[in-house]
Order: sequence, then C-alpha cells, then structure tokens
Amino acid sequence: MILFYFIFGFCLIPAFICDEEPTIEDLHVLNVTIAKYGPLKNYQQLGLPGPEIKTDKNKFSLANIFESGKAENYTLRVRTITPDFSYNARYEETKLQKVNDSFEHFPVIKGQFGEHFLREDGGFYIRTIGYVLDDKGFHEFFLDLTTAVTQTFLPLLGTGTVPISSTVLITLNGGNSLG
Repeated sequence: MILFYFIFGFCLIPAFICDEEPTIEDLHVLNVTIAKYGPLKNYQQLGLPGPEIKTDKNKFSLANIFESGKAENYTLRVRTITPDFSYNARYEETKLQKVNDSFEHFPVIKGQFGEHFLREDGGFYIRTIGYVLDDKGFHEFFLDLTTAVTQTFLPLLGTGTVPISSTVLITLNGGNSLG
C-alpha cells in the first residue's frame, strides 16, 4: 500500500511543477499590451467580472447571459470555450442615466473583451481589455494578461492508456485571473 502511494505521488509531481518565471516573450507581450492600452486597472474596482478563466471540467460552469432590466439597461456575457479552458470573451453592461425623470443623459456603457492567441513557448495568452463609453468618449484600458499551458502526462508502469491532462494558469500582471 505504501508503494502505491509512493508511485501515485511520484506520478502527480509533474502536474504541480510549472515555470513561474516569465519568459522574454511573456515580458514582450506584457509591454506591448501596456503600451497600447495603458497601465493595469483593477477590474473589481470597476465593477467588471474579469476574465473568469475556468479549466478542464469546470470550463462549462459559467453560461452565456443576456439580462435586460428596467429602463433599457442590460447585461451581456459571452464565453469562449476551447478544448482546455474557457473565459469571458465579451461582457457589457449599460446603464441609462435618469435626469429629471427622463432619460436624456448619455448612457454609460462599460465592458470588457477577451482574446486568446498562441504563445511561442506553448500554450496560449489570454488578454482581457476593458472599456467605458460615456459622455466623455470611448476609453480602453488593460485588465489582465494570463498564460494557459496544458500539460498531458501518460500514466507510468502501464497503469492505463488514458492520458492525464492539466491546464496551468499564470497571470503575468499579478492579478487574479480566476475572477
């Protein structure tokens, strides 16, 4: 029995080892993102959900939503689902401003969009950009940049033919990519 736990534990060690140091490519992508969208903003302080990245079996746990409330306000969330992870591809909410019992004021629209693209060292980048549209114009800003790397391991000692897969997420901006 002790041998079983030793072998089982030994087989799981690679699943918990990941390179947490950003690569030169990671730093380049981060710097380009900051140059284009400005410094990092805290999506929680802005009332946005962030990327809400889910992996493996949990990737289907959040559904697309469209909610329309009173006075033409709405909330929209669209998820992107890949074979290994899912994230918020689009989130938007609109609030009409009521002035003197009429809706003559410009609405405030805030939201975020996410995209994923290949990483040279394997895996993907998941970048989340926020925006606000109000009477002052349209403004974009940087919310999150995360790497997603899926590692697949074959069981040792002929214990089976089903590979074990695990997706590791590392945020490159010090935020909480899980939302």
